[in-house]
Amino acid sequence: MKRILTILLVCFCVNLTGCASLQNMLERVTVFTSSPKTESQKVVAALKAISTAHDAINNGELADAKRSLDKALMLYPDQAPLHLAYARYYELIDNQRLAALAKQRASHMTFRAEALNKKGLTALEHYDNSRLAKDFFQLAIRYDPTNINATTNLGLASLADHDTQTAQYALSTLRRLGHDSPTVVIMTMRLAQITGDNAMFAAASQQLSERYQPKG
Repeated sequence: MKRILTILLVCFCVNLTGCASLQNMLERVTVFTSSPKTESQKVVAALKAISTAHDAINNGELADAKRSLDKALMLYPDQAPLHLAYARYYELIDNQRLAALAKQRASHMTFRAEALNKKGLTALEHYDNSRLAKDFFQLAIRYDPTNINATTNLGLASLADHDTQTAQYALSTLRRLGHDSPTVVIMTMRLAQITGDNAMFAAASQQLSERYQPKG
């Protein structure tokens, strides 16, 4: 099963770059030390505030939208979805300079998230260092909580280590993002095996059979 999970994880690795710089990153990277549970709570609260801001914008309540965005900023500032929402707000109040700046910040965070995700894959494939890899994946998620690749890779690496708390966090995040795939179902089955949750395993097995296996 660990080999299957490794194969699945490698499938998410596309055009790895910057492998030679990983040695320097080992010493310079700021490790994401918050617990997955605490960090998940911050992410969920911030994304909820962002969603509230979008609803307020849709209703023409721009002052309320700004308050919700500022709340999200206080909760979890360095994330791409927040600054995309700020860009939308600033465009509506015709402040194109700040809208452009917000878009630039969002783009920078998205790029950094994917770069960190690739560093995590490199840590696994070339250094066999799952702890460092998970730090990279969690840093990627910090910059872009909607990054499916980094979240999936965090879950796969955690399952390979039998780190059930982090694996559960990753799976919960994927479900919250509305991501449904055979990989997620297989991850759920593996988590159920590790924790001895027969009901979870049976439900995931049924889901895999009904949704993703070809019909006779």
